[in-house]
Amino acid sequence: MDLSFLDGHTASSVARHPRRWLILIVLCLSTLVLVVDNMMLNVAVPQIATDLDADAQDIQWIIDSYILVFAGLLLTSGSMSDRYGRRLVMVVGLILFGAPSVLAAFATNPELLIAGRVVMGIGGALIMPSTLSILITVFDEAERPRAIAAWSAVPVVGMVGGPVLGGVLLDHFWWGSVFILNVPIVVLAIIAALALMPESAPDDARESITDALAVALNTGDTGLAVAAREAFTSAMSTTFVAGACAVVGAAFLSLMLMRDRKQDGAEVEEADQAGTDEVLAR
Repeated sequence: MDLSFLDGHTASSVARHPRRWLILIVLCLSTLVLVVDNMMLNVAVPQIATDLDADAQDIQWIIDSYILVFAGLLLTSGSMSDRYGRRLVMVVGLILFGAPSVLAAFATNPELLIAGRVVMGIGGALIMPSTLSILITVFDEAERPRAIAAWSAVPVVGMVGGPVLGGVLLDHFWWGSVFILNVPIVVLAIIAALALMPESAPDDARESITDALAVALNTGDTGLAVAAREAFTSAMSTTFVAGACAVVGAAFLSLMLMRDRKQDGAEVEEADQAGTDEVLAR
């Protein structure tokens, strides 16, 4: 596992946090709510389609909007936790996941529900990498494998338990209950995070992927995926769309590789300069 995102120290140098196991519970709970919500949504789709008069394309967007945004912003979000503080980014992610859950629960049309899911995807993208980076900073090398194993098992639990829980909620309440359930869990996770978790110092010294170019590239990739998905479900020629996506995708990939090479070269130059300064100081 690549632990290069840690703040200026190696994984083996991390000391045990006295409340690490309580923190792990909060991290697992924050991860679990993301998985459970998406699994419950799949069970609620028939009721949503009926109540909101949603067609097949609307339902597909209700499901895919979260996934597209989540996947498109995941890389950028991981670096944001290093730059602005892991606990802060996780708490912001929880807020962005919980608040639009209310909008989604009481949506009166497919468009409102899709909008809520988009914002929830942003929140999920902020939460997921932050939970892992916090876990690594509070557990030392000896206990970290067990902690990561527990954290990694959470999505499996969510995938199995989510549909069951969704079915129970739908038997007793309306389809919006699968979103309302997120709210108390998110509130509990926020309170526990602020009470238990240490905040990492923002890393302003090194260049981060959150610069304007990287954000634009990640946003462009997400927009490209959205456009391609919409085009394939519309009357546009799939051959034209596939060709256009290949060209634009290759352009984005080239820009990202050029940026990474430039950043790596700058880091090497900085390291060489530091070594030269050290030699001269002797």
